[in-house]
Amino acid sequence: MTCQINKKICNDLIRLINDQDRNVRTCAAETLTTIFSDVPDKQQAYNDLIRLLTDQDDEVKSWPAKVLMDVFSDVPDKQQAYNDLIRLITDQNRKVRTYASYILKTIFSDVPDKQQAYNDLIRLLTDQNDEVKAWPAKVLMDVFSDVPDKQQAYYDLIRLITDQDRNVRTYAAETLTTIFSDVPDKQQAYNDLIRLLTDQDDEVKVWPAKVLMDVFSDVPDKQQAYNDLIRLLTDQDDNVKYWAFQILRYIYSDLPDKQQPWNELIKFAADESNDLRPTAVWVLSYMVSQVPDQQQAWNDLIKLTSDRSSLVCLRANYALGKVSIFKASRAENEESYKEKLENAISFFEKASKQSSNEFENPAQFCLPFYRSFHSIIFRRQEAKEEVGKYLTEAKDAIKGSKSKETLFEAVENLANALKTVQKLENLDFEAKKDELNFYRKYCDRAAELMKDAEETAPFATITLQKGLPILNKNLKELLEEIQKKAKIACKESVGTPEAEIACTINKEVQKWEISSPEKNDPKHRRSYLRLEKSSIRFS
Repeated sequence: MTCQINKKICNDLIRLINDQDRNVRTCAAETLTTIFSDVPDKQQAYNDLIRLLTDQDDEVKSWPAKVLMDVFSDVPDKQQAYNDLIRLITDQNRKVRTYASYILKTIFSDVPDKQQAYNDLIRLLTDQNDEVKAWPAKVLMDVFSDVPDKQQAYYDLIRLITDQDRNVRTYAAETLTTIFSDVPDKQQAYNDLIRLLTDQDDEVKVWPAKVLMDVFSDVPDKQQAYNDLIRLLTDQDDNVKYWAFQILRYIYSDLPDKQQPWNELIKFAADESNDLRPTAVWVLSYMVSQVPDQQQAWNDLIKLTSDRSSLVCLRANYALGKVSIFKASRAENEESYKEKLENAISFFEKASKQSSNEFENPAQFCLPFYRSFHSIIFRRQEAKEEVGKYLTEAKDAIKGSKSKETLFEAVENLANALKTVQKLENLDFEAKKDELNFYRKYCDRAAELMKDAEETAPFATITLQKGLPILNKNLKELLEEIQKKAKIACKESVGTPEAEIACTINKEVQKWEISSPEKNDPKHRRSYLRLEKSSIRFS
């Protein structure tokens, strides 16, 4: 029931706001907040609500601060509402001041005088309570784009980066990361940020490493940023080094010199005094396809496969498996493609034996996944049981990964296509036509899924696509065997009661084609063309 339907409810609520019991007053304020948009006289309701600011109970007194956030957009006199909010920012109660600064963040875009609102917010920097004092740094993150004088706001933020309180410095660094693209002088902003590397507090010190990942593309002097990143790799704090590795993984493709970072990481991975060597090798697996000297990269990783650390060996083998998939995606003929794919399976097998923990060992998915695909493409008749086994293992190792799920579904569709053609020999005449249509649908669906996975797993996708012409050729051979048997059955049945049926089936079977669009079905023709377009043919 809204107040517009029953005005008595409004009057009763107002009386309850003045009740002697604090719980009654608090509940009345909460209820009035909830129904505020339905109150006929919103200004009067707001005036009654804001009287709680003079309440002697701090818990009740904090309610106008909470309420303002929800009702501000409905209050007719926003300037008056804002003035009341500013009174809260200077209130003696810490909880009231904290609520007020949080509200200011929420309503900032609706405030008439944004520069004044910003000035009032920044006054909290002089607050004696560290928790309250940290709020301007938090709030700036959300309101910076609406602040008229961004240069002044930036100077205030830099003051926070050097504040004595670690929480203030941390929030300031996080805010600077978020607003970096809006800062007028990005190089200066980067220089100010990187100063945190000398901070005595490890939690604050790690922020430049975290930040670099997000702001690198906007930093004018990328060489300087890269040099700073290399410094992070040699930092004594493992958290700083860890984030430096993650940054290198994400920005590697933007670096002008890709060989030097690889060399630096290989040196780190080979140094047994470093505890984060497995992390370094993990990052190498993401960089390996872009290294200019591929042979050196291969040799470097081969050396790491004999490391005393089983986790380093695992990740080196996994990286070599990824290199092999990359090479398979660039193979120029079927023989080379098959060899590279089998090399990848071999490395993934070695990696999978070194740990059963799928979170440490992504080979737990890659091994059965590529084994199933290899069986579909190259093992034909032998593939039925082993493909099902491998696909089950791969499905169990997906663990919520969207790209793995898409690739898995693509290979599963190819397995169904193979299974469909293998079943043709044992089906009756009418069922065979339907099964052949299912084959086409499976292939079309596989091609669509590969298209979806191109961005997140490009080399895996290209490798799968390169196998499609081979599968197509093999399935044509299977169908030709069926057609040959049908022709022989027709000849051998001449003069027998079965001759008419056998020869009718033979005549129809000879018309069947693998991956040929039905001439009168434009929709199917488009699907088939998508499949052919996504299949990279060998030269």
